[in-house]
Amino acid sequence: MGLYMRAIVREWHEPPFEELAAFVAQRSPFRVNAVGGRVWSEFEALDQGGTTVLALDLTTGADVREELDELEVRRRR
Repeated sequence: MGLYMRAIVREWHEPPFEELAAFVAQRSPFRVNAVGGRVWSEFEALDQGGTTVLALDLTTGADVREELDELEVRRRR
């Protein structure tokens, strides 16, 4: 079973993805992998067996307002 997470970021300087991969590899048994070469917009955390345990979708820029509005509508329900 895996989890899906969406991060909504107002400002993003897009550091090298390799820095995240190295940080995770040095501090945990997990590794991160870009999905379809998308790097920061869509990536996943994998366990030691290569199973995806956390899928991440990073939203930035103009799309953030739409995402925040959508979350607000859901919160009010």
